Amino acid sequence: MRIDVKEYVKEQKDYLKTTCPKKLLIIQVGNNAASNKYVQGKIKDCEEVGYRATLVKYPEQISALMTQLADIIVTCTGHPRLITKNMLCEGAIVIDAGIAFDENNKMCGDCDPALYDDKDVFVTTVPGGVGLLTRVALLQNLNDTDWSSNI
Repeated sequence: MRIDVKEYVKEQKDYLKTTCPKKLLIIQVGNNAASNKYVQGKIKDCEEVGYRATLVKYPEQISALMTQLADIIVTCTGHPRLITKNMLCEGAIVIDAGIAFDENNKMCGDCDPALYDDKDVFVTTVPGGVGLLTRVALLQNLNDTDWSSNI
């Protein structure tokens, strides 16, 4: 079944506007102009649906106090075990898009692996978390591409 992505996103925005506001924390590394523009766009999108979004720069601004105030954290720093239990409030959702390798050269994310078994928080795993969604989005974009035009 083909889904109209723009219509789906609009429906999701309308739904999110009716739910209680959440506090979102985005952790960004570096000061790349393209990344800054991208993140600012995502913050604007979040605020349109009632999420209060806060951007913190790693490592300058990150602290346990800052992260404990967030219901949802999106992290993509590439720093293994950056996010630990003491940094999260009960019921927190952590979207870990960070890729790193630990001292045993095993792929890991920004979150301490002990969080995966914690019943008080929800954490996407690395590997096996957001990468799957990225692939779905990529395939959807490829499917929607008009290949008859000159690219």
